[in-house]
Amino acid sequence: MKAITRGYAKTCEGCGVAFPIGRQPDGSYIQGTYRRYCTKKCAAEHNRTQKSTRVDKTCEQCGTKFSVAAHRNDLARFCSRACKGLHRQVHQSKVCPSCGNEFAIAGRGHARKGSIYCSLKCVHAAQKKHRTCKRCGKQYYRTHHAQPTFCSRECHAEDARDRRVGIAPPTVRGRGVEPIDHVCEFCGNAFQNRIASSRFCSRICLYKGMTGPLGPSWKGGRSVNSHGYVLVYAPNFSKPGKNGVALEHRVVMENSLGRPLTESESVHHINGIRDDNRIENLQLRQGKHGRGTRMVCLDCGSHNVGHLPLP
Repeated sequence: MKAITRGYAKTCEGCGVAFPIGRQPDGSYIQGTYRRYCTKKCAAEHNRTQKSTRVDKTCEQCGTKFSVAAHRNDLARFCSRACKGLHRQVHQSKVCPSCGNEFAIAGRGHARKGSIYCSLKCVHAAQKKHRTCKRCGKQYYRTHHAQPTFCSRECHAEDARDRRVGIAPPTVRGRGVEPIDHVCEFCGNAFQNRIASSRFCSRICLYKGMTGPLGPSWKGGRSVNSHGYVLVYAPNFSKPGKNGVALEHRVVMENSLGRPLTESESVHHINGIRDDNRIENLQLRQGKHGRGTRMVCLDCGSHNVGHLPLP
C-alpha cells in the first residue's frame, strides 16, 4: 500500500465529527486509512444503534411481513429458512430424464446446478445398455463408457485361448480345448499346453532360452567386458554367471582338462593378450595372477598335475 505523505480528515460515520488521518503538520503520523469511526467507543455505539433499528420487509415466498436489523436490510429476503427452501425448490428445479421426478438443483442437501439426474441411481440406470456376450450369448448390461464384448472374464479368457490355438469358439459355454503336445526348445522335455505357439515347458526354460540362441536379441553370445576378457554364452559351464555367461579362457581350460576348475585355480594368458584364448596361450596356475605356482602336467595327463615355482 502506498504511504500517505500528507494528512487529511475523515468524517466519523457514528457521530459525524471529523478526525485526522495520515501525516500531520508536526511530523507525527496517525494510522487509519480505512477507519470509519473516530474512536472505538463511537464505533460500538453506532453498531448497537444499527442493530436496535428495525426495518420492515415482505417475505418473497409467503408474503408475510417481518422486520430485520438495519444492517441486514440488503440481505434479508425471506421470513424463515423454510420459506427460503421452498423458494429454491419452486424456482430452481429440474425434471430427471431417467425417472421423471422433479428435484431441486441448489441449496444444501440438493444436487448441483449442472446436474441432469436426481440421484446416482438414475445416472447408472441411464448409462446402462443392453448387450449380448460374444462367447456364450448371455444378455448383460454395461455402461456406455466401456465397450466390452464379453459378459465376464471367464468368457474373455476362453475366447482368447481358442484364438491362440486356431480353433473356432465353441457354441456352448464351458466347452474346453484339448491340450496339444509340445517339446521344450531349451531342455527337450515333452509337455502339454492348450496354446499352439508354446515353446518352453516352464518359466525357467523360458528365461534361459530367451537369453540364449533361442531369443530374438541373440547376437552370437560373444562379447568383451570392461577388463578386456572375452565373455561367451556357456550354460553348461561349471559356474556360469548371470544369464549363463562365463569367461572364455576358463571355459577353454575346463574343456581341455575335462574337469571343472576349482576356486583357487586361475588361468593366465602367456603373451598378455586377454582376448587370445587359444589353449597354447593359456597357463593354469594355483592362486592369483603373479603369485603362487604354475600348473604343469607331470606325465602327460590332465590329472597328475604338479606345482613348479614361477620364474
